[in-house]
Amino acid sequence: MRPTKHQLRLLALCKVKGVSWHLIAREAQRPDGVDRLGREPRSSPRRMRPQPRGSYWSTCPADQQATLHAAVQQEIDKVQHKDVRLVTVIDNGYPPTLRLIYNLPPFLFIRGAITDAHLRSVAVVGTRAASIDGISRTGQMARLLAKEDVTACPA
Repeated sequence: MRPTKHQLRLLALCKVKGVSWHLIAREAQRPDGVDRLGREPRSSPRRMRPQPRGSYWSTCPADQQATLHAAVQQEIDKVQHKDVRLVTVIDNGYPPTLRLIYNLPPFLFIRGAITDAHLRSVAVVGTRAASIDGISRTGQMARLLAKEDVTACPA
């Protein structure tokens, strides 16, 4: 997996402390969105509703930007040999159903293929300390979804 310059920049922006991932994902999908997120901010009044204005880099000291890019590259290198690929909101291969949710993830690391069967799917996200009741309810919910031909993807 060899990420593009824009993919690397997107992932590095997600590492800046205090930024909203879903706002980054929304802005990145616009024309030149990733470039706009990385530019120096213009001096203009802030809007009342939360939206990216200028650069998220402005919240990150310049000396840390290179460190964030290096950290992203290290994470990508870790999964390089594990048949994993990177898909971001700026890629055509990003799942269309994920684009519909409000808090869409700006990127995914995927093993295997996304097929049309995944269009009706649910990701089951667990906790490290699940209760017996929680495990039971999750299993029951997964069985009911499977009866309706909904794919349950463990996350």
